[in-house]
Amino acid sequence: MEMKNLRQKINEKAKQEGLDIVERSSTVSWLYPGQFAYCLNEEFIWDRFGSFIDIPESIHFHKIQPVIRWDDFIRHFQGSSSIPVERDGSHLASFDMTTITGGHIVSRQEHERYSREAFKGIIEFLTSFGLRKENFEITFFPGARLSEIGKGRNGFQKYAFEFEFPEDREAKESFLEVGLQESQIKPDSSRNCFLIPNWICGEVAPWGYRNEINYKTSQGLVDIATIERLSLRPIRQENEIVGVEDWDKVFVISGTGLERLSMIENGLNKIQDVDNIKPLYDFVSSRGYENPDLICESVRIAGRLIADTGGNMIDKKSPKTADERKKKYNRVLRNLCSIDDNGLLEMFRINAEINPWYPELRSSIGAVLEQIKSYRERSNMRK
Repeated sequence: MEMKNLRQKINEKAKQEGLDIVERSSTVSWLYPGQFAYCLNEEFIWDRFGSFIDIPESIHFHKIQPVIRWDDFIRHFQGSSSIPVERDGSHLASFDMTTITGGHIVSRQEHERYSREAFKGIIEFLTSFGLRKENFEITFFPGARLSEIGKGRNGFQKYAFEFEFPEDREAKESFLEVGLQESQIKPDSSRNCFLIPNWICGEVAPWGYRNEINYKTSQGLVDIATIERLSLRPIRQENEIVGVEDWDKVFVISGTGLERLSMIENGLNKIQDVDNIKPLYDFVSSRGYENPDLICESVRIAGRLIADTGGNMIDKKSPKTADERKKKYNRVLRNLCSIDDNGLLEMFRINAEINPWYPELRSSIGAVLEQIKSYRERSNMRK
């Protein structure tokens, strides 16, 4: 199935279910200070209610959201002095995420209904594309204490209180009910299966369970989708989280990366063979560059960021975060500044043509070329 048909099928499903179709957000969002949007980016909830957690009504939405995962860009494409590049045919740094069974913020009384529908719906959705149920391997949270999973990257505890999170029995029982075998459901007591968002934008977000849905391919296990059920409200005092309590609502949401789903559904071995990337990748490869993977992904990231901000990396709420983003953005431009102008023009033209659902990619090509030219001139002056 081509990407345009895949997107259409997903959107039609959401319309039939009566979900609120939410427009995409910028990949440069105040929710991700110094970073770019790396998940579905529900800032529209804040725009409506001024909060992500004090919400007066239920919400039922569907969204397709461009994301940029900088850590994946470094790990799988760019590398660094301390991080060697890991070649992996299933990773991108810039891709589209979509809800599968929608995003639902509902009362606790409605939780069981929407949760069960999400577990059933996500498996039905994936198998409708020909994925085999016996090839799924799914994680669930077996229970753990906050002191075991609440450490920062430096290894120190981030929270001065203790809390015991129970086993996620609901997930295990639900996956068994939809026909999976117990051997396919694997315990994982890490933060991969229990989300503790720690947004430094000043707003608390609910905590809760997460399941990774992996699929066995000839290349190994591929993370194809997730389901989350967030039901705990952090207690914040003087800019610190000092405890958690039951939220009066539950956030149930499932999602998948469209390019990765397309890769598996079409039996492709490399994600750059997906039809909304392959013509660009083939052109870049034909030019004889040493690292076509890096060049291709740099084009896709630069095109997206300039289409969203014109190149200033400023979001609508916290302009002081732009400096760190600009460092990342300049690193992408550096990968492109040695390419001749005709080659660049063709690359960005192809990228826009194969992603017609984002017309801003075409209208911003002139700005893209100006940004790269400016970076090239600044680099030459420093030399």
